[in-house]
Amino acid sequence: MSNRILIVEDDPTLLFALQDYLDHSGYVVDTASELAEAYAMLMNMPYDVVITDMRLTPVRSSEGLDVIEFIRERSMMTRVVVLTGHATSMAEREARRLGVDRFIRKPVPLSVVADAVSQLIHAEVPC
Repeated sequence: MSNRILIVEDDPTLLFALQDYLDHSGYVVDTASELAEAYAMLMNMPYDVVITDMRLTPVRSSEGLDVIEFIRERSMMTRVVVLTGHATSMAEREARRLGVDRFIRKPVPLSVVADAVSQLIHAEVPC
């Protein structure tokens, strides 16, 4: 059975690149480019890993925290990766407090993200 990943990213170029890279790595990949779309997908499908940007709109800079909180309210089993170019130490602390599994600062090679996903999928999940 393939592992299912959701990528929440507002940059269409990065969204496509991540989707393509992870799809070719053998994962089933869904994408969302905005918060409401991500919520709808999370309500209707279980995901092994969610990769979310921290900033999804120009208005706020922390929608990724909302995504983490939404996931944690529904599933402690879903692993969460924040992939952001707008990282502050305060945002990273808050993400970790909410239960993010990895916090990765952009730009990074796609292989770094894929390695993080693989490690999380193959790690023992906490009870």
